[in-house]
Amino acid sequence: MWQKSCLAAATLSGLAAVAGAADGCFLRENERWMLSGDSITSTDTYRQILRRVIDHYFPGNQVVIQNEGVWGRLAEEDFPGGDRKRTLVSIMLGMNNIIHHEWGPEPDVEKIRENYRKSILAQIRSAKADGATVILMTPTLTDEFESSFFSAVNTREALKKLGDDIRQLAAEEDCLLLPVAEELEAYQRSLGPNQVFRPDGVHPYGWGQYVIARAFLNRMNLNGKLNGERKWSEIPAPVPVRVEPVRAFLNGAEEPLELRLRAEKPLRVRLRWSFGKERGAEELTLGTEPRIWRFPVAPETLRIPLGGFAAATVDLTTEAGESSLYLIDLARTRVLKPVNGVVEGEVVTDRPRSEGPTVARWRLEETPEGELWFTGTVRADEYPRGQGGIFRNVFGLNGLQMVFDFRPAERFANLNFDRDVHMVILSVCDQPHFSAQALAWMGRRIQNALFANAEPLADGYRWTLGFRGQITDYRPFDLRPLDYYGFSLLVADSEQNRIERYPLLEPVPYAHPESKLQQPIIVDRKNRFPGTETTTVQLFGF
Repeated sequence: MWQKSCLAAATLSGLAAVAGAADGCFLRENERWMLSGDSITSTDTYRQILRRVIDHYFPGNQVVIQNEGVWGRLAEEDFPGGDRKRTLVSIMLGMNNIIHHEWGPEPDVEKIRENYRKSILAQIRSAKADGATVILMTPTLTDEFESSFFSAVNTREALKKLGDDIRQLAAEEDCLLLPVAEELEAYQRSLGPNQVFRPDGVHPYGWGQYVIARAFLNRMNLNGKLNGERKWSEIPAPVPVRVEPVRAFLNGAEEPLELRLRAEKPLRVRLRWSFGKERGAEELTLGTEPRIWRFPVAPETLRIPLGGFAAATVDLTTEAGESSLYLIDLARTRVLKPVNGVVEGEVVTDRPRSEGPTVARWRLEETPEGELWFTGTVRADEYPRGQGGIFRNVFGLNGLQMVFDFRPAERFANLNFDRDVHMVILSVCDQPHFSAQALAWMGRRIQNALFANAEPLADGYRWTLGFRGQITDYRPFDLRPLDYYGFSLLVADSEQNRIERYPLLEPVPYAHPESKLQQPIIVDRKNRFPGTETTTVQLFGF
């Protein structure tokens, strides 16, 4: 299939824009769109994708998209409020009504369903009383095989029943229906065995958030005019063109951003692009031989600061009404060169801090057997007393939060977490005894190969985290086959009854790893990179 291709450090999947014969786009010029949801919405990822794509098609538009997602929100909890002049409301709730229970083999959820229907109905009628159009989204399902902190066992069938309720309410209350859960399931089935987008069993990360955005964009006829024809458009066939980045990494300062396009048969397409404030359009004739197309942007546009991000968008259309959209995500990161298998450094800050600007010192050391040992010290005048607990530690409230990307080159550093990406939490406490806990929050099978320890110092603590032994019964941990690997580090320090978070590479926010492109620092084991910085290129498109 032309539209299913896994690329080196760039993933081809995507977003199909609707070409449709009708002139009208689903959205209005002065739209005020409110997203009602829980943590899956509050991470603000699919909202940002919607914002980005709408700006691509309608530069200077007056569409407002307001995020009203609340972490942990139940369907029966009051709507957060916001702008009562809303013209469009989308509702995706139900996950928290199900996952916080221990279900038997045949869950009885009828009482929950009754309350759920009443709660969603109240939201529908509140929105309609304000004159808003309502979109009901089927609640996302769990991945029971990837369950971690959450109680995901025997939850999928219960969530499907809530989806049935959403479909019934949409029909009874004349609402638009968006089958988000179904589209996520279909997309999961298209992925490889190591590619998952719910690494904690519950939250769609990376690709999953893009698929949620795609579910909207597929049906909104973005090639039309902003006149608010309130009906879903037919999803068009994609343009029969394979698109991929020429380079997975931009190393040199003047290295261009280029795409390789190849059609199934000779074809003429209209290509529109946007990159920040720059944009343009041109006609291309494509054939079965690859054609290289270069973003016609000024060189300084590609000079992304270390730790920074940039985004480009391209859409293709044909006279036959075929239409495809591609999102290109760029991130500038550091490249470290090991000396005798060792890289080391410091986490420093310019924020006021009683212990001084040096937050932590760290060291990564590879052994000749391919093991990896991560050690370091944290300067801390005080420890979080009584603030332990797995869930709190996940958000960096206590100790260290780190992500390791041990994927091979063809999957390295792309948008998705998968089974070779590991988010590890190392938590410390000092009562009643000083101790440490290492937890593989994501990429759980690495737990089998984790060794951890911590000990107090006069001005903080020292930690040790080792990767060695068997990840599974057939797979040992071994860095030696990898040309490079990625890692990130965030230190959470208790400072005068508050928690401060210090990432190794600013300004990447690791508190909610699903909310931003995950950009690891690259440890270049075999000298594959010419310099000490690079820009990763990732493409997501249908």
